[in-house]
Amino acid sequence: MSACEAGGQWREAMEIVERSRKVTGTPTPTVYIALVRLLLRCGQAEAAADVLNTAIVDDRARRIPGQVGLDVMKQLIAGKCFKRVLEVYRMLRVRGYIGRGRNSRARLTTMVTCYGARAAEALIAWRDVQDIYRLYLADREASGGGEDWEGLGRSLPCVVFRTLYKAKHYEEALPYLEDALSSKKFCNTILINMGINCLGKTKRWEEAVAVFERMPTELGHEPDSMTHGLVVNSLALSGRTEEAIELFDSMCKSTNPIFKSNPPALTACLNSAINACDIAGRWEDALDLARRAEKAGVKPDMISYSTLMNTLCHAGECGRALEVFRKMIKKKLEPGLVSCNYVLTYCSKHKAGMVAMEFLMVMKKAKLKVTAVSYNAVIAALFQEEQYHLVLEMFREMQLFGLSPDGFAIKHCLQACDITEAYDAAAGVVRGLWKTGTPVDERAYTIAFSVLARGAYIGVIEDLMNDMETRGETPGEGCYTSLITAYCKRGEWERAQALFEEMQQAPPEENIAPNQFTYNALISVYTFSGRLDLATQKFTEMAEVGLQYDIRTFVNMILGFAREDRYKDVLVMFQGLENLLSANARDGILVQPRSQTGYRNCYHETLKGCEVEGNWQMARRILKSMHLQSMDVDVVAYGAAIGACGRKGRWKEALEILREMEARDDVTGGEWRKALHLLLKMINSGIEPDTIAYNASISASANCGEWQMALKLFDSLFKAGLIPDARTYSAVMIACFKGHQWQKAMELFLRMVSEGKLPNKQTINILMELLDEAGKFSKRKDDRCCVRCGFSVP
Repeated sequence: MSACEAGGQWREAMEIVERSRKVTGTPTPTVYIALVRLLLRCGQAEAAADVLNTAIVDDRARRIPGQVGLDVMKQLIAGKCFKRVLEVYRMLRVRGYIGRGRNSRARLTTMVTCYGARAAEALIAWRDVQDIYRLYLADREASGGGEDWEGLGRSLPCVVFRTLYKAKHYEEALPYLEDALSSKKFCNTILINMGINCLGKTKRWEEAVAVFERMPTELGHEPDSMTHGLVVNSLALSGRTEEAIELFDSMCKSTNPIFKSNPPALTACLNSAINACDIAGRWEDALDLARRAEKAGVKPDMISYSTLMNTLCHAGECGRALEVFRKMIKKKLEPGLVSCNYVLTYCSKHKAGMVAMEFLMVMKKAKLKVTAVSYNAVIAALFQEEQYHLVLEMFREMQLFGLSPDGFAIKHCLQACDITEAYDAAAGVVRGLWKTGTPVDERAYTIAFSVLARGAYIGVIEDLMNDMETRGETPGEGCYTSLITAYCKRGEWERAQALFEEMQQAPPEENIAPNQFTYNALISVYTFSGRLDLATQKFTEMAEVGLQYDIRTFVNMILGFAREDRYKDVLVMFQGLENLLSANARDGILVQPRSQTGYRNCYHETLKGCEVEGNWQMARRILKSMHLQSMDVDVVAYGAAIGACGRKGRWKEALEILREMEARDDVTGGEWRKALHLLLKMINSGIEPDTIAYNASISASANCGEWQMALKLFDSLFKAGLIPDARTYSAVMIACFKGHQWQKAMELFLRMVSEGKLPNKQTINILMELLDEAGKFSKRKDDRCCVRCGFSVP
């Protein structure tokens, strides 16, 4: 062995030890130690680790010094054999060579622990590094501490924190952060940046900013551009936008070379600052920030421009986003497809169809990848902007490139055909989808056939249905319903009825039996065409076959009866609609009518029926229901309800409706005259009105321009023993104002003030206008207003 050691013959030495084990048994610790040191001297660290492992197993008396293990670990670390380092650490720990709680072992235990932790960090073995540190703390506590423990172990919190950070276990890393920062010898700017980022990742933005503020003083390190970027991001996410912008500006203006030495970090900081503006919705600041950054020498990258575009899109500034995109292309920065599609999607949300189309053209001109998602977003944007002809154009272009539209794009295209009355184009859309192999679902077929039905294209519908059968597809109920509707629009009632009966007699497996939608379509066409007999027949038949009525059923019937002035039937149908809505409300069902216009017209027609039939109870219910549904109640509706009350002599109810009507600005003179007539009729009928009733009557007179009537009603109020309030005086003065009676208005004003009733701003303005018109009003410097007749208005 001595000869091999002297000659550096490590292979021969290993063979000698192996033969010795077989012949004489376990070699002595001295032999093992000599072999390990020989292997280390020859650079064979892994072989030394194997020998050490065998020696430790054989050395039951622990006569091999722990320093040998430390030497092996040191060389393994140098050779980046990190897995073997951990193996040696575990062996030394398990066999008791370290961690026995003795002060004499403090340095050895600490050094072995540090090497083990460094190996775990290199392997990102975050569980191992936590275990190593936990055992080290237990050893230190058992030994009572000491200078060796404290001095050499200060790097361990840094190692544990970095390992957990690299493993992206940010929450678990935080408990070690403060100890890592307090280790001045091992703490540096990189570690601090990791800590700030870790706090940001765990949404502890205020703490991240606090660490940044401690850097120059307490931690003794100057923040670099990466630090600024991380802090700007934390300020942005914590809502401190102004501070984020100021910090970025201060960095740009700084002459410190540390900021200029890392251009990518500067750009990252810019991105964080723009993101801060995005979060706060400050798109103008984002644009200004980007301009200032470029002047300061910061080069925006693809992420900078993409973030800026997103900021502008979120604020609805899609046109400006397009300008940024053009600038980006000019600088030869290629944006990601996801970023482009994101902008296009927001164009549809903000109804910027033309901008979206221009954006797509720039993408194609720059030879960027354009996908079906891009076209779908552009089609949606054009549809929202009501550019229906362009919707059809983009849809055709999409199919030309072999791209498959999604369900929304198909729906928008078919609806565009309907709105532009390009009914026959709907068939071309369906056939184009077939040609490109795009799957067409039942909903798309239903919409397409409905569009063709509105144009009464019977032949086209029949051809499409035949083509569907040739393709092995079965036309559904919606296709047959559309064909029936087309027959009805052409007046071919017999063919419509024959097809309807064919649907009724079809086997269940064909799934074309008439349903609620079929009946509603027939009822709608029948009522619109004046065939109320057929509509009523289908309405009755629905109940007989067990189909439930829905909102559309009742709306169609109500509008049909209203066209024929059959108001008794209108009221019966509306009662059914009320019962349906009440049942839905009890069951928690919220059903939106397909046509808001038809639904609103149905209420108005029913109010007209209430007026004709004198059904004041239903009229009041309808008004209340319209208010609850936030439906627009116009003066015609109010007038019909008042008329219904007046027909049955329900004057108090008419007055209540008038009070609602009085608050509106769009009431015409004719409606006010009608209301005034009803109120006067109420008074003449012997009903004793109160002050509120008189106020409403006087307001009605004022709105009709009847100032004499307003004064008579004012006198009648006193004769009835009632006391006028400020609103009464204001109403009479408004009537005098409309009749240009300034003297009467002035008398009323003086009387009002003498009774201690304070006029409102509108009353004073009316009086001033009247006096100015009569030449009785002037302005002075010492008084705000002065009336020449001797009364001063302060």
